[in-house]
Amino acid sequence: MLINILTKLFNIAQTIKVIIILFSDILFIFISTYISLSFFETLTTSTLLLCVGIVTLRVLTFYLMKLYSLSWRFASTYQFKQLYISIILGSISIFTIALLVSPSLFFNTYLYKFLFLEGIITTCLIFNFRGLLRLLRDELMKLTKNKNASSQNLSVIIIGAGAAGAMLAKECLTNPTINYSIKGFLDDDKKKQGVNINGVKVLGYINQLPEFIKRIKVDEVIIAIPSAKGERIREILNTNHNLNLQFKITPSLNELIHTEQMSTQLRDIKVQDLLRRSEISDMI
Repeated sequence: MLINILTKLFNIAQTIKVIIILFSDILFIFISTYISLSFFETLTTSTLLLCVGIVTLRVLTFYLMKLYSLSWRFASTYQFKQLYISIILGSISIFTIALLVSPSLFFNTYLYKFLFLEGIITTCLIFNFRGLLRLLRDELMKLTKNKNASSQNLSVIIIGAGAAGAMLAKECLTNPTINYSIKGFLDDDKKKQGVNINGVKVLGYINQLPEFIKRIKVDEVIIAIPSAKGERIREILNTNHNLNLQFKITPSLNELIHTEQMSTQLRDIKVQDLLRRSEISDMI
């Protein structure tokens, strides 16, 4: 019941997400400015007008930097970089306008202290709110996935705990339309052993697959190493040919098309996969 209510609320929020983010930005910038000014002067009606002016300037900067057209569903360093740049540009704009209004403020340390404090509070509030929205979305999708889980879900081990494997695991954990239940990763990187990636543990090394098959019910194995050469893929298949498992693979780097769902690109292993050359030689 609760999940259904939360899902409906989330769907409504999705349709007006730009409005929600815009109003949250206005509120947080106003709070940040008000708190920062309270450290340096007595709050008056003019203080409220100053808050409104700074809010307008920052929101305009965010708009010009196209923050309200960025998707935070697949947030990467690009989104964070744009937000940082927007906040810095907003602070520079506030500083410039302050000097145009009163050049003597250049020598006033309160201006620099205010800009620093306001910038820090604004950054924390805006980043945390966007992070909270992302967290709520992911957790809701996981709850929905668990609720709709059925005995038809295939138990899967992913070979390769790199970017491709992590992306695939996240999709499988949150997308209720994907009938995969991820049991763990296998990877030959020593640094990744025992690490949790998107809530899925790296169980061991690739050559330990037969050991884990004996302990864990597994229906399918997915090779998620787009950069793997044909020789490596043949080695994995030959070593585990007697396990009576279905193997699937993600496309090679040259074939890989950037889409929102990597799971839609999974396929059975073809002869071409066994003949893969190194990515360097492919580009020469």
